Amino acid sequence: MKKTSFLLAAAALAAPAVAQNDECAGAIALAPSTPTAFDTTAATPSATAWNCATGGAADIWFSYTTTSSDDVTVSTCNNATYDTAIEIFSGDCGNLSLIVCNDDGTGCTGFTSEAVASGLSAGTDLFIRVGGWNGSTGTGTVELTLETVLENDDCGGAIALGPG
Repeated sequence: MKKTSFLLAAAALAAPAVAQNDECAGAIALAPSTPTAFDTTAATPSATAWNCATGGAADIWFSYTTTSSDDVTVSTCNNATYDTAIEIFSGDCGNLSLIVCNDDGTGCTGFTSEAVASGLSAGTDLFIRVGGWNGSTGTGTVELTLETVLENDDCGGAIALGPG
């Protein structure tokens, strides 16, 4: 009896801890311009299929709700130990709608990633999946940044000026 109890306890201690944000329902909220450390080595692949990254890999989830119509950038660019991939979805965990998938951001070393979601309205719930290319896992830092979109940034949004 003692031997069995010892073996069960040893097996429980040896089992890798799974991150609380291993699935969409446990997504951790990201704060703008606040780097957040992550580790996918003990994560599991989610049921939602990857739209890039050759099938993806074990993944973890983050969330953010927009407060304005800013563009949202999510990045592991130059800040991960492995070949990362990022997907940004809108909706909720039961009804995800893909906005963008990025595997290998332009100008990012080590095949790290950067995804940009544009044209969002204030109050849009975003779910962000960070994983790896073709089964890759590792550690890194993810950061969400905002870029203000000006309504009159191009000719189509010109604001009429009055006299004086």
